[in-house]
Amino acid sequence: MTVQAPGFRSRCHEALRNRRTKADSNYSAYVPDLPGCVATGRTVEETEQRLREAIGIHVQGLREDALDVPEPSSTVDYVEVPA
Repeated sequence: MTVQAPGFRSRCHEALRNRRTKADSNYSAYVPDLPGCVATGRTVEETEQRLREAIGIHVQGLREDALDVPEPSSTVDYVEVPA
């Protein structure tokens, strides 16, 4: 999933999303380029929306603390394995 959020202009960060196996009732996602930037939701759409908000808050906090906003550097690939 590629997410563009407020404060990033044309920057897009890769986000990883997975379904929680313990409860099977929600999704979670995180942004490897922004340590600690995570979101959860009951649906994929809700999780993506919350992650956009989380990225915006994360970036705002970095800027308020006069820290650099990292450039996107992560890539995501899928690997198929026999079941």
